[in-house]
Amino acid sequence: MAAKTQGVADQFALCLPVLLTMIAVLVLASPSFAGLRYAPQVWIVALFFWRVYSPSAVPYWAAFLIGLMYDVVSGAPLASHALAAFISVLVLERFARRLVRLSFRLLWIGAAVFTAMVMALSAVIAVVAGGTVTASWLSAGWIATTASYPLWHALCAVVLKLVPVGSLRD
Repeated sequence: MAAKTQGVADQFALCLPVLLTMIAVLVLASPSFAGLRYAPQVWIVALFFWRVYSPSAVPYWAAFLIGLMYDVVSGAPLASHALAAFISVLVLERFARRLVRLSFRLLWIGAAVFTAMVMALSAVIAVVAGGTVTASWLSAGWIATTASYPLWHALCAVVLKLVPVGSLRD
């Protein structure tokens, strides 16, 4: 069976979610946000959104790569966020199809649980690797990320509507 060829616009649309999530990681590492100790973890929200609404948009390897990129720019122990993102995406895969059908409030709770899972796993992995993690960073980071979820969800939904129908939607 011959592979279906895609135009440049469709190929770009396939890369757009990963690229936007990587840009979010870089923006959080910029000098403007570097002074904010408890900035929302936008990359976690983006992973959650794309894995729920279009799993093929951010494959497992991309979740690992995005987490690794966050490790590098944030100075966290190498692979702590990468492994946490990879494991969390694997767990989310089990529930993603059910989450799409839920109301926004329940989806928000799902995002809060996913954020807590990524942050807790990365903290455990960081401590095992010899790093330090403060409880205030975990709790305040989780609160900031969860509170800002509706904004990031709306922005990702706009991107999902902009792409061609067959390219990202499963």
